Formats: sequence, structure tokens, C-alpha cells
Amino acid sequence: MAAHKLTTQTVTTTDAGRDFPKLVRKVSRQETRVVVEENGKPVAAIISARDLEHLTEMEAALTERFKVVEQIQSKNADLGPDEVQRIVDEEIAAMRAERRDRIASSG
Repeated sequence: MAAHKLTTQTVTTTDAGRDFPKLVRKVSRQETRVVVEENGKPVAAIISARDLEHLTEMEAALTERFKVVEQIQSKNADLGPDEVQRIVDEEIAAMRAERRDRIASSG
């Protein structure tokens, strides 16, 4: 079966208020994501709980990666940038391998 392509729908705040139950149903069924605009500018989004979970996981992973980079930099202030980059690359590869292992063991 082919994967369903998720679309993004843009609505005004007025339309979002009027159509909120319908928008929530569509979002919860993974049919769409909704961007809410006010005066032509995006001000909010309606996404599924699943999308929020994925976003939260990605934010946590990025935060952890930045912590690792900062730790490496502070521990290696006397090293040149190329050497620090090599160490960072190794740490990122290790974190990716750890994540793959977690996913494989939970699936």
C-alpha cells in the first residue's frame, strides 16, 4: 500500500474557530496539518498528537546533541577546531548508533 501524503492546510483564525471540530478530526486521522493565520501571518498550528510526540522527541535529541557539543568544546578548549570537529563527529555517530539500537530493540 502506498503511503498517504500528508498535506498542510492554511486557514484564518476565523475559519479555524468556525471549523475547529472538523479540522481536529482531519488532523487526528493524519489527513492534514493546519496552519492558522492572522492577517496573513502564521500564528499557530494544529498537528496530531503523533506529530507532537515526534517533534518533542526531535527537540530532545537536538538538545542532547548540543549538550554533547558544548561538553566536548569545554573539555577540549586547547584543541584546534578540526580536532574538535572530529571528536564531535565521532560522538554524533555514537549517538545515532545508540538511537538505532533503541529503535531496533523496541520494534
